Amino acid sequence: MRRSVKPERRDMLRLIKGKPSSLIYWSRAGLAVIVAYLCMLLGFTDFKGLTFSTFIYVSTYYLFRYGLDIKPERVGGESQLISIGLGSYFLIWLTVWSLLYTLSY
Repeated sequence: MRRSVKPERRDMLRLIKGKPSSLIYWSRAGLAVIVAYLCMLLGFTDFKGLTFSTFIYVSTYYLFRYGLDIKPERVGGESQLISIGLGSYFLIWLTVWSLLYTLSY
């Protein structure tokens, strides 16, 4: 028996049918800016900020894999689903976080 997909989820799935790797990459890049801002607002420094940022990054895997139902085969395998945008995410996060802390003092 096949489950029916909600209309709003179906629209989201249509958006990612073409190039899910681009969606993953740019979502993580944009999320890095948001997470850096959250780290500054919450006052996370050093290890707490890195831990929070890592937790958010890992949660994006589950969001893409199960929330948006992106199959690993569509992006080149499980390891690709994990690593797409990894370097960019952490570099953007670190840069924005440092910049925000510098400007706030």
